[in-house]
Amino acid sequence: MTRDDPPVRIRLGQELKDLVQEAAKNNRRSMNAEINARLEESFGIVPQDAALPRSASGQGWIKAAKRAAANGSPDERLSALEAEVQELRLGLLELRQARQNGPETA
Repeated sequence: MTRDDPPVRIRLGQELKDLVQEAAKNNRRSMNAEINARLEESFGIVPQDAALPRSASGQGWIKAAKRAAANGSPDERLSALEAEVQELRLGLLELRQARQNGPETA
């Protein structure tokens, strides 16, 4: 996504906005990036310039899961864990795409 991409204005209900905001915070990205990532995943799109999510290393998601289990209300903990699962799913999609495309040529 670049600044040249056309802007789209949408309205979100307060509850949905709060959920997106919390997920973006948990994933350390802007609300715009969070919405884009979720839409891309729902359509099976893997951005060409996407790096592996921080949790794809294995250690990132374990640490985040431990933090989520130790802090916040049950709903907050569940949201944090769901965000980590989302990142893992994106990482798997990227790995599958890379495997299908074969080794990169320089």
